[in-house]
Amino acid sequence: MHLYEALARQLKSSNNFVLQAASRCLRQVARNKASARIYLSIENRSVLDRQLQETYGETFAGLLGGESHSRQTIITLRKVDLPPLVVRKTVRSIRPVRAMHELPLQLQLTRPAIGADKGKVVAYTPSESGKLLTTKEVAELYDVDTFDLYTTAQDLARIYRLDMFELLNELRRIYKNDAAIPVSHYSELARQIEKQTSQYEIVEEIVEVALALVRKEGFERVTDEQGNETYTAEISYPIEREHLLTHYKEWQKRAGHFGFHYTPYNFDSAPEKNFFENLLELLKLKPDEVEDVYFTGALTDTKKTDFFIEYRGKDGRMHNYSPDIILRRKDGRCLIVEVKSERERTDEIDGENGAKAIATRKWEGLNPDRLKYQMIFTSDDRIRQDQIEPALEFMESRNPSKPS
Repeated sequence: MHLYEALARQLKSSNNFVLQAASRCLRQVARNKASARIYLSIENRSVLDRQLQETYGETFAGLLGGESHSRQTIITLRKVDLPPLVVRKTVRSIRPVRAMHELPLQLQLTRPAIGADKGKVVAYTPSESGKLLTTKEVAELYDVDTFDLYTTAQDLARIYRLDMFELLNELRRIYKNDAAIPVSHYSELARQIEKQTSQYEIVEEIVEVALALVRKEGFERVTDEQGNETYTAEISYPIEREHLLTHYKEWQKRAGHFGFHYTPYNFDSAPEKNFFENLLELLKLKPDEVEDVYFTGALTDTKKTDFFIEYRGKDGRMHNYSPDIILRRKDGRCLIVEVKSERERTDEIDGENGAKAIATRKWEGLNPDRLKYQMIFTSDDRIRQDQIEPALEFMESRNPSKPS
């Protein structure tokens, strides 16, 4: 499938309505033979560029240049009904400072000091040359436009979910004998109401949740002639990482029944692939306590998985982070492993003490009996033996919550 069509699918799932519109444009571009143009603001262009790089390994400039550095392939779910990961998690919600049963509020409005929209009448007479000359300016001013009190109360009450008659009484109080409100006052009145009614706070709660490692409803269901169902999705990967695509059929003998909840795995780096390969070798020696091992770093679509960690980025906004690998024991404990290049060790987002690691360690702290987090930094394609040993120790360890 053409890259434009693949990108259109990705953007269609975005919560940004501008990017959804871009999705429709890209679909048209993919089907047209003629040239087409897409106009984006600078802000939305940066959003699109970031999404291109994270998902497809493309830059916006490269896409415009017509040179694709990515290819597409289909991944297929092998293990559809994986048991969820049950953990404690911090959940953020936004709620009004005042409870709904405390509304309506006793609004205290002030008549805006903004001058009413005024107009003036000017008289013109034609000159001999045909130009219009000002001959007289009528000094009398008048209100250009007004709203009646009832209509204003009705509109604002609907917008802010207030009692219309109480709001009408407050408007009558501040406008006294006036039967109408200048249009220029409307926005200021709305601002006063919003300040008094739209007060919200972010509340954090620790709750126990069941996180689906795979959400099959996020994949496309395909039924063959025999009625067998499979779940697939199209992914894009950088051409230079094609050698990191790893199919279950190629690794079946070494993997056995472990890993490959979807195939092929699209590893991001050679060290990730090497670490996963080492885990499979360890599982041949110590398989009894381990339920499974999953490469999760490339499955980032929240429609396809619940396994991600929220962290605050450089832009001050919350972003999702998907660690590379989960080693899951039969007792429910999990080792989360992140493999990074040595040059990223001090990075403020991806580093050893970066935003992603801090958020994950906080999550680990909420689940000391269930989660363990390990970061591996390497300057080589192969992982050292001492960096693999924590995984072996985790496989062999007893659950501290269970008696011996």
